[in-house]
Amino acid sequence: MAVGQYFHGGKPGLAPGDFIRSAAELGFQFEYGSKKWLSGAKAEYDPRFVYVTPERGTAMGYAARYVDESGLPRPGWVYLVQPDETPVLDPDYGPLAAGLAERCSRATVVEVVARDVCLSEREQNRLAWPHLHWAPGLPQFAEDGTLIPSPQMVESGVVQAYIDLLPKWIGLTEVNGHGQMTVDGGTASPSEVLSRFDHVRLVDHGHIVSIINRRVVPNVLRCSCGDEFGESPILSPPGFRVGFVGARFS
Repeated sequence: MAVGQYFHGGKPGLAPGDFIRSAAELGFQFEYGSKKWLSGAKAEYDPRFVYVTPERGTAMGYAARYVDESGLPRPGWVYLVQPDETPVLDPDYGPLAAGLAERCSRATVVEVVARDVCLSEREQNRLAWPHLHWAPGLPQFAEDGTLIPSPQMVESGVVQAYIDLLPKWIGLTEVNGHGQMTVDGGTASPSEVLSRFDHVRLVDHGHIVSIINRRVVPNVLRCSCGDEFGESPILSPPGFRVGFVGARFS
């Protein structure tokens, strides 16, 4: 048996003593598509193995992405497990996965760690950030959740002023490989997004503006410094629905 602590995130409803079996042993075949959880992953899933990790946060992410036998997403559970053999490195992830993803033929549930795990993509990124890389030595996020742009993003015009506008732990379904974000159903380049915020004229990027209540019209906006001000629906340029007017930054 393997020595060490391992977690598995997946099928809900198991109890201590139950086996974690591979999809092949259970007669199931899942296709996980081409989405990458870690740079370097080939998104190839071998159904003959059970996948385990020494990182609880990584297991939480997999539980949040669990799909049942019919392919429908369901909140998964996280288990502390005992592999029945010494796990080996998951080759799908390459050298970046050392200490992150391993696999074995079967494992036994030792303890239920978390039930019904529901996490947004940003929450998953926060839990697994040390292991998220564009390429070896090129992390996706700083420790505080700030996106570190990939070389491709930099070539596409992503600059620090644009990074300062992005939410912490932003998901890669929200911004593509060129740094483009979705705006009104289409994509907008970093320079286009920055142009739409020119009238805010932020001098100190420590001042973050947010809408207090989106159900109230007009919105009331609040700055991270505590200042509040009104919102006027100017369009700058056409297609941008909300303009910030009357901001007072100390």
